[in-house]
Amino acid sequence: MIVELEEKFIIEYGDIETFTIGCILSLPFLYYLATKSVIGSIVLSIVKTLYFFIFHKFFSDQAPMAEVFGNLDIDRNAMNGFIDQQSYLQGASWINSEYNFFEKFYFLDQIGAYVGGNKGFYLFVATAFDFFGNFVLSPIFLTILLLAISSIFFSKIVNNFDCPNNYKIFILYFYCLNPELNAWSSFFVLRDSIITALTVFFIYSLFYFINNRNIPYLLSLIASLILLSSFRYHLGIIMFALTGLILFILLESKKTKFLIFTTLMALLFFKINELILVTSFLISKLNLLGPFKMLLSPLPSFLSTFNSGYSFLYPGMFINYLLVFFIPLGIYGSFRYNKKIGYILILMFCSIIFTIGMFDNVAGPRQRLNLLVPLIIFQSFGIMLFFNFLKNFLKHNNLK
Repeated sequence: MIVELEEKFIIEYGDIETFTIGCILSLPFLYYLATKSVIGSIVLSIVKTLYFFIFHKFFSDQAPMAEVFGNLDIDRNAMNGFIDQQSYLQGASWINSEYNFFEKFYFLDQIGAYVGGNKGFYLFVATAFDFFGNFVLSPIFLTILLLAISSIFFSKIVNNFDCPNNYKIFILYFYCLNPELNAWSSFFVLRDSIITALTVFFIYSLFYFINNRNIPYLLSLIASLILLSSFRYHLGIIMFALTGLILFILLESKKTKFLIFTTLMALLFFKINELILVTSFLISKLNLLGPFKMLLSPLPSFLSTFNSGYSFLYPGMFINYLLVFFIPLGIYGSFRYNKKIGYILILMFCSIIFTIGMFDNVAGPRQRLNLLVPLIIFQSFGIMLFFNFLKNFLKHNNLK
């Protein structure tokens, strides 16, 4: 990761009104493709645009009205990782100063030697600068667009559940309106929201490949794994292993299962030394309470000084605390309405929370976004099934 460059690049904040107009013009069409509802797409676009506009106009530390309204309690020190934003902006500016648009992609490995394992996001920010100008708001705007596009793939996943239509609508809108995801994606230049969008694309590609087993879905699955690895390397490795496990469970062909098994064993053999070193290091950092911390992150500031700079996540935190009890019921619901998607979501949830979540240094509020897609579906199914049960229970008692 870039810590210091010989030359400091000046990056302007960007005109808030111009980017707001960009949201107004582009988001309704993208959300319409996801919802197939004019009113729904307009509502989602308004909410998403307001998140962006209000924060950057009134509450960001660089906002024009920050002196009047005061910025939010956001800790930008290295512990909470917000210093990453400056590194991404400076690193992307350096990339664009050294390479043209096409060279960036061709010399990606060379760029990775300078910026480290997050080269995918540095390239993403540099590309946003190419399209929308060398502004802080450019990668944020591109992130907003990418999440809106991910809602289209998310809707295709949800539509494969054999459940009442109002369940599907609730799950989709909960994803699009999720305050935690909207805050991260609308406020900062950070990779975690992009990883959430890529997770949606991964689930979509994996499910449709299992169902159709054709080349386009296989290519999209491979692309999603490569992209995940370039944005967060360890998550890409976990998803690769998870893909092999899921295909081994769900595909019926014994020849295919044998091919998957031998491929995984071969990769394990050639990477055994690296795996031993990584495993021994991770075991030394093991924290058995990590999964609970990841599930409930961020904790209120009176419980955890580490999370004291995350007050902008409190609306999402309260919703998460209310819905966390419905997760077991939601796991049952996802498996009940589509076993294949249920398997994917359950195994993904468990693999992330019991690997990444076990380690303090990667189990904070930002890394929780890795869990968000299965979590949103579990919580949505859980609350809908609970209220359906409650409605039937009350109706039954009234008949008596």
